[in-house]
Amino acid sequence: MYVNPPVTYYEQEIEINFNPKSIMNKISGLASDETPFISVHIGGALVDFNGYVSYQTGFSQWVQNSVRGIVGDQPIAVNHPVTMLWETGHAIKDTIGN
Repeated sequence: MYVNPPVTYYEQEIEINFNPKSIMNKISGLASDETPFISVHIGGALVDFNGYVSYQTGFSQWVQNSVRGIVGDQPIAVNHPVTMLWETGHAIKDTIGN
């Protein structure tokens, strides 16, 4: 999982690249106000996917996918952990940045 661009700031549009592996097989019956993943955080900042991802959004398995969003406010740091919480599990990439 990685973020493009690697340096982020408040209200910047970013792209998260990830491989969901077989997680999409475990997700079913999403309500119209839900998305396949619950949240993505960069450091302590929540990434907003409203207008980019919906319950109809699907991701290919075992390949790199990308999704765009707007990053929230975060403290300045050399590296931030990236965390992606799915409806059925949790993934984390230790750090981004430099």
